[in-house]
Amino acid sequence: MVQAETDRRIVLAENILNGEKGKPRGDGHPVMPVPGLLKSDEDMRGMRDWLSEEGYMPIKSGIRKNREPGPHILGMISRLESVVRETGQKATLIGVSLGGIYSIVVGVMRPDLVQRVVLIGTATTRHVRDAANRRYRKIIDMVIGGNPSYESFLHAVPTTSIPAEVELFSFFTRKDKVFNWRCCVDPRARQNIEVLDSHYELHKSPEVFRIINGVLPKVA
Repeated sequence: MVQAETDRRIVLAENILNGEKGKPRGDGHPVMPVPGLLKSDEDMRGMRDWLSEEGYMPIKSGIRKNREPGPHILGMISRLESVVRETGQKATLIGVSLGGIYSIVVGVMRPDLVQRVVLIGTATTRHVRDAANRRYRKIIDMVIGGNPSYESFLHAVPTTSIPAEVELFSFFTRKDKVFNWRCCVDPRARQNIEVLDSHYELHKSPEVFRIINGVLPKVA
């Protein structure tokens, strides 16, 4: 039953791109791109620049090198509190790979700050170690081995309920090669969207950018 429901929520990228033609610009709400493992806000600069051009308010996650979940998540929440207070608008989080895990955790902890979570190449239906290929699994173990704060939420994410007020979208690719792509198809998502790029290209993919624009709110 869960698999059947998930299958109904899988959307081909071309369907969203075709429906995007002629739509107005973004509604100006804050959007926080969150980098993947060992990456930083600098790696997300292209996405932030694009979001600004499309009419959204891009904000940095504050992550200089993604390998400390506790401080990173608390830092994200602190930044979101300030921005939401200033704008009066809840934010969208766009999390790449491990950054998607952080985004889900923040959305679950603080739905008062988050209206939407967009996952890009994020394994959420199994512990990321179990979803990863052999080479990436070794990297994960080097970074998170023995870190209880990592393990606690990585084990919890696959079964955690997403607050009703937080929309969840998940982008996956069959060319992933870092994770088993099936682990990136999340039954809790409003839509699971298949894209064509490899895992390492997703954070800078023009196709992914256009599809993100298709699921973000626009000016009425």
